[in-house]
Amino acid sequence: MPEKEGAVRIATSPIRFGMTCPGLFSDPRQGEYQALLPGERWTDLSKVPAAWKGAPDADLTSLPGRQGYADLVQVVNQAPANGATPAWTAATFVDAGYIWFSLKDPSVLNSTVFWMENHGRHGHPWNGRNNCLGLEDVTAFFADGLGASTRENTLTREGVPTTVELTAGQPTSVNYIQGVVRVPAGFGQVRTLEFTPGQVTFLSTGGQRVTASVRHEFLKTGKL
Repeated sequence: MPEKEGAVRIATSPIRFGMTCPGLFSDPRQGEYQALLPGERWTDLSKVPAAWKGAPDADLTSLPGRQGYADLVQVVNQAPANGATPAWTAATFVDAGYIWFSLKDPSVLNSTVFWMENHGRHGHPWNGRNNCLGLEDVTAFFADGLGASTRENTLTREGVPTTVELTAGQPTSVNYIQGVVRVPAGFGQVRTLEFTPGQVTFLSTGGQRVTASVRHEFLKTGKL
């Protein structure tokens, strides 16, 4: 991640809700600190409850933020009507002039985990140096692994599957697309994506449009 606060603008397709990690993600006993209130449910990525009483909500659409802390959240994607268009995540690197994006079928990968490290792990081996962002598309229970994902958990009680059922007679395919597209100066945060055959158009909150060749149909067909 760039060191400049707010240098990366994050956007996603519509979500059902988001949740901060229910457990202790950053342990102060190991020189680690988190800034978000554990186990909170919310519906706006720009208004995520902070850990301290009276502190303003965190805006996770503008990163990096909250230097000295490391946090984990998960957002549950809203399935588009009739599965007509992919779910997506877009990160605009404003000063560098590009967007990183991911496209997926939310019936296969129903959530995205945001793993945000902003110099928040002060113990060995990080020693406060790590400033990075993971945008990880999953069907899982946060970053807690297979055991926690296969058991009843906070998300399954909300009706969100955290595992994919495998069957001997039906192959399981996880079709997925990542890409990078150049954008003009001042493009800023993505507002929405438009899908036409073989193309994706990125629309900014300021009204700019950038179109890229993307065979997004692969997500459904598995064919290029």
